[in-house]
Amino acid sequence: MSEWPTVKLGEVAEQTNHRVGELDVPIYSVTKYDGFVPSSEYFKKRVFSMDIRKYKLCTAGDFAYATIHLDEGSIGISPVKCGISPMYTTFRLNSLNISPDYLLRYLKSSRALTQYLTLGSGSAERRKSIKFTDLRKMEIPFPPLGEQNRIVGILGKTTGAISSVQKQIEQAKKLRSSIVGMASKMAVELRAISEYFDINPRQPRNIPDNAPTSFVPMANLDETFGISPITSRFSEHKKGYTYFENGDILLAKITPCFENGKSAIAKLSTQIGHGSTEFHVLRHKNHMHQDVCLSPLLVAAILKQPSFLKPAENFMRGSAGQKRIPVSYIASLKVPVLKSVDLEKIDQSLEIVEALLNLYHRKLSLLQELQKSLATRAFAGLL
Repeated sequence: MSEWPTVKLGEVAEQTNHRVGELDVPIYSVTKYDGFVPSSEYFKKRVFSMDIRKYKLCTAGDFAYATIHLDEGSIGISPVKCGISPMYTTFRLNSLNISPDYLLRYLKSSRALTQYLTLGSGSAERRKSIKFTDLRKMEIPFPPLGEQNRIVGILGKTTGAISSVQKQIEQAKKLRSSIVGMASKMAVELRAISEYFDINPRQPRNIPDNAPTSFVPMANLDETFGISPITSRFSEHKKGYTYFENGDILLAKITPCFENGKSAIAKLSTQIGHGSTEFHVLRHKNHMHQDVCLSPLLVAAILKQPSFLKPAENFMRGSAGQKRIPVSYIASLKVPVLKSVDLEKIDQSLEIVEALLNLYHRKLSLLQELQKSLATRAFAGLL
């Protein structure tokens, strides 16, 4: 079947602008992955204003999107009557011929994300703001209602599978945290990381220009997937980048990357690597203490823990959008050191968890690609 007929969003939906006023309602946020979520539960603290009277009021079934983050898919359907920040844009359907779930899936699809690039106002330096007056002009594929529901059902199955794998990932992360906790209980004592790791070691001077290097920009260091290096030549990156070597730990030092847990062991196909100047590099020292030990695997796991990340935020320096964790904080951080026989057991457990996480992440990536492919075909009338 060929492309479905289309309808402009403004023909089936209308903007809303109701305020909370004196009503006692829960406050929600709209997120990229989970849509509407209770604000305090999501952020683990109160981030909304004490005075919510000017907050926008949503009833169950209303749509809301982040005006400057719509191109990332930050849109959802309100599950309950609630208040949201006035920075969001809200609208509701005024037609019974379109399924809310179908519309939401389309507005979060890769096809829609591409359309958003042509809407709104802004520049490369400042994110585009997409007002409803612009969004209402957007063309939406408009199959019969029965077909809309069939598409929702098919895509819902992949969404369910994705959700299942995401839960497995969270369970594996909890297992990693419990292993770190076990290491703390088995520790002989706490010692500074700098006793076992060199922090930001210098680049050697005798590397030939044609030596292969692995380039890792900040975007290629993922808090869950690790690093995705690009093979290059030393001559292209020997100045203006951070030098590291195979097996080093990379830690993003700038906000919000640090708070998001962007860190990983550099597993490279080359001996050396280069990357963002916003990396701290931790290199395991060659000599080992005879009595107690500390491994890159354990340190890398510690750097992922909320128990490390949250307190460290208080020591970041700089302006609001350019805060960095200082090298002195990392160097002086006290971590558990263990007897070699105990550390070996901890490392073996961490290796199993990392293997599980890699497996789950591959499954998640494949499912997301499948969902993207199915959505592309569905909205083109080819499913």
